[in-house]
Amino acid sequence: MPHILIVEDEPDLCTLLSKIITALDYQATSVTSGEAALEKVAQHHFDLVLLDHYMPGMSGLDTAKVLNEKNIPFVFCTASTEDEVLRHAMAQGALNYIVKPFSPAKVIFAIASSLGRIEEQEQNNLIQVATGILMAQNSCNREQARGQLESSAEDAGMTLGEHAKQLIAEYRP
Repeated sequence: MPHILIVEDEPDLCTLLSKIITALDYQATSVTSGEAALEKVAQHHFDLVLLDHYMPGMSGLDTAKVLNEKNIPFVFCTASTEDEVLRHAMAQGALNYIVKPFSPAKVIFAIASSLGRIEEQEQNNLIQVATGILMAQNSCNREQARGQLESSAEDAGMTLGEHAKQLIAEYRP
């Protein structure tokens, strides 16, 4: 079950976001500042952070910079429609953004697409590692190793990601 951290200083929005997230059968944790968010992510693993832009104390953009440095994925939430703010958020590593006021459907879409991107990246990383293992084991180039991985995944009736994960787990240098 994905665990999502909500960083929002407005109690009503925090409650609404929490209800939307829990309706998806995800776990929601809420904090009201960037400083509190950084404390939480130091203590717990979160699959995604919904990050408000305008908050007292540490701004959303400053918090985003730290989250990005720690490779913690986040979606930026802002009332601003200024291109400059949205560009800064994306430059800091935001997977998506939500402009307030928002509908539950927009929140659900942003969360689902962001979690999908995270999962896709994890699968790509596994495939790259497994390809590297096959390159080393079989003294072949990347293209040949990728072909071997695809062929053996098909023979095993597994997805490429599943097979890559299995190959990595079984690897003994």
